[in-house]
Amino acid sequence: MRNNSIGFLISLLLLGECITKAEGAPLLRIPLPFLRGGSATVAATKAAKTMKKQRQPRRQRKPGINPIHLVGTNVKQGIGKVGGKIQHDAAFLGKNIGREWGKTTKKQRQPRRQRKPGINPIQLVGNNVKQGLGKVGGKIQHDAAFLGKNIGREWGKLNSSTQKFAANIPKLRLPPLSLPGRRRKSTLKSCKKLDEVCHSFSSVQRGKEVDTAQLLKACRAHLAFMKSTGSSLRLVAKDLESNVQKAEKVFKKSPKEGSKLSSLLKSEKSRGIHNGDELHEKSAAMGLLWIRRSLAFQLDLYASLISPGIHPREAAYSAYSKHLSPFHGWALKKVFPASLSQMPERDVFIAKFGGIAEEELNEEYDRVIAKKLKVLVNMWDPLISSWEDEFERLGLEDTRKV
Repeated sequence: MRNNSIGFLISLLLLGECITKAEGAPLLRIPLPFLRGGSATVAATKAAKTMKKQRQPRRQRKPGINPIHLVGTNVKQGIGKVGGKIQHDAAFLGKNIGREWGKTTKKQRQPRRQRKPGINPIQLVGNNVKQGLGKVGGKIQHDAAFLGKNIGREWGKLNSSTQKFAANIPKLRLPPLSLPGRRRKSTLKSCKKLDEVCHSFSSVQRGKEVDTAQLLKACRAHLAFMKSTGSSLRLVAKDLESNVQKAEKVFKKSPKEGSKLSSLLKSEKSRGIHNGDELHEKSAAMGLLWIRRSLAFQLDLYASLISPGIHPREAAYSAYSKHLSPFHGWALKKVFPASLSQMPERDVFIAKFGGIAEEELNEEYDRVIAKKLKVLVNMWDPLISSWEDEFERLGLEDTRKV
């Protein structure tokens, strides 16, 4: 019985499928709620929805966008734009070329105008460089002159300030540096002028006679020595020099006749150029008289410097009062003492007589220079005495004031 029922159902299912295929209708299956555990209501609902969809007309789908086709289209449009631009530019260029060609043809037909001479660029550059160098050179010269002027002015200020500063520094006497194993010579090489004076006067007097030529030569050497000692004896040296020139001028006229001091004085007196004991102003006797008085003044001054003691200023005042003041008028009595008031310390004199700096002076140098001064003083003393005696013997001692 069970088998017959199943067979019946299968037959029904096959019959419905054949009918559907024949008419082109959709396959209708009779819901079997008892098959696969389904529900008749759910199956009917699904079948109705399926039939409704099949009855509706199919909507026309939009064609899809092909990316390759899109790229090709864009490339085609870009090429079209570029081609249009090229055509426009070519047309514009051809138009301009035609216009310019027409202008050129027109100019060629016209007669040529005379061209102005061209400017040589190399020559122009050379001229500009030349002008620039001239200006630079002028500026350098102006700046150099201005700089030199300023440097000179500032150097003068610095020199003046340095001298003032050095003058205010207390002077110190330091002992000389002596090297071991070596004995320093006591002779000063820089004492050459003092040595020359001593040597010159050593051969002036021979017995009681005085050699005129050697005397004038020794006085010249002494003048050079006095000028090297500074400004303290400047006025004395100037007076001595004028009198030496006066005596030399007369002596050169008759050197044989005036070879000796006595013969020169007698020759002038015999010619009657003097008025008694009033000597002729331009005579050799007048020059020799004042040379002797000047040396007598210096003899007393140098004698005071041989050993420390009295200040050179006081010694100079004393020597002036004894040998020169009695024969000076009012004006010279004011001038000479004023110049003698500038006499420095003894150490300054000794250093200058030796030709060394004051800082280099020590006991040994002092002793050497003082010894030389003593030699000179000892030569002057008998010479001046013999000289004075000769003037008094011939009555030529002129005591008038000047």
